[in-house]
Amino acid sequence: MDKAGFKKITGYIAQKDKLFPFLTTRETQMFIAWRRLALAYQELHSLVEHLLNDLGLAHIADLPVIDDNKMRGISGGERQRVSIDVGVMHDPRMLILEELMSRLDNSSALQIVDLQKTMTESKGRTVILSIHQPGFCIVKLFNFILLLADGTVLHHDIVDQLLHRLNAAGLHLPLHVNAVEFAIDSIQNNPITTTRAKS
Repeated sequence: MDKAGFKKITGYIAQKDKLFPFLTTRETQMFIAWRRLALAYQELHSLVEHLLNDLGLAHIADLPVIDDNKMRGISGGERQRVSIDVGVMHDPRMLILEELMSRLDNSSALQIVDLQKTMTESKGRTVILSIHQPGFCIVKLFNFILLLADGTVLHHDIVDQLLHRLNAAGLHLPLHVNAVEFAIDSIQNNPITTTRAKS
């Protein structure tokens, strides 16, 4: 697939957002929609209102996307949802999220992943999420895990299969620890053993 074709079917959300700080949430969406989509104003407005409701942003539609001493803006989790809204505006078949959880608390991170899971199921969209600190509740929402270390694929399957691989390598999951978190810790503490483990 050529680059132009790939851009049409994918949305990309970077770790650090590139939002316009003094535009409101609604103004941000309208500006991006106007730049990206060849639609009449009324169609753009309807699309933006629909997306604001879909992503639970209607209540902050008229707040600026920055929080400073002079004006009340939106929270970090809300900023991430605005970024996602921008990324899905053209209804991509695949969405790539780069380390969105790094600056969020557990509750906000879970809300965002849960929202993506819902959109995946309702729209038939593939979501690829890079993450370094997956909490237990977040891991439960994943369909597949791709575990990388030093450029090598150590696991690409469901979470339950990862647990079998760990056991086969003689690494037993402690109580109250999720398999992905344990695998990451095991790789960091004993990379040779984990890399050579076979399922």
